[in-house]
Amino acid sequence: MIFLPEIPKFKGLKRGPFRRPTKPNEIQTLDIGVGKGRRFVAKAAKRPEREYVGVDLSIDVEDVNGKNYKVFGSTRANDYLKQCVDNSIKVRNINFDLPRPVGDVYRIEEFFKLLPKVLLPNGKVFMNSESPEYLDSVSRIALAKGYSVRRRELPLREYLAKAKGRLGGTVMSEYMEQFFTAHKFYKTLYVLEITYPLKLAYPNDRLRRKVWPH
Repeated sequence: MIFLPEIPKFKGLKRGPFRRPTKPNEIQTLDIGVGKGRRFVAKAAKRPEREYVGVDLSIDVEDVNGKNYKVFGSTRANDYLKQCVDNSIKVRNINFDLPRPVGDVYRIEEFFKLLPKVLLPNGKVFMNSESPEYLDSVSRIALAKGYSVRRRELPLREYLAKAKGRLGGTVMSEYMEQFFTAHKFYKTLYVLEITYPLKLAYPNDRLRRKVWPH
């Protein structure tokens, strides 16, 4: 395992452009592995001034087009990111629930190739998994590409108890709840906070201060 700084608690942004209403062609949060989206819809309803999108690989998830949210079933994460690139859509934050560890390294490599084309500077990816080994490999890829990475380990009982509300900037998907209920032998959930740093997005100091004066 590589060493990553521990996060006692994820902190939301108290100020800055991500607290404002989303612009056209901008998404507040992209939820990957959203399930059927009931909790996702409830979260979007609390912030009608922001746009939310959820995608899920399952064929059982139906497409939904709400007032300020959309859900797409039978959709891979990277395929949706490619659509964002093609349509010049930017994302502030991404929640990635339980990415599949087996044979998935090449998909994660592709994910990080697409990420700077989609994620706004200073945007974050919260990736949750029951496998510390898998998230370790994800961390290596992210760090090698210049992203900042922090981690948190959550006792599963604590996570399930708090999952109905907000926890660490994420809302637990229905799929995650079903997964952990069915697999009671998992005791810990591991969470990565991956940030697209301003210095990576804007290597020039003067340009960085101009586009992000906060």
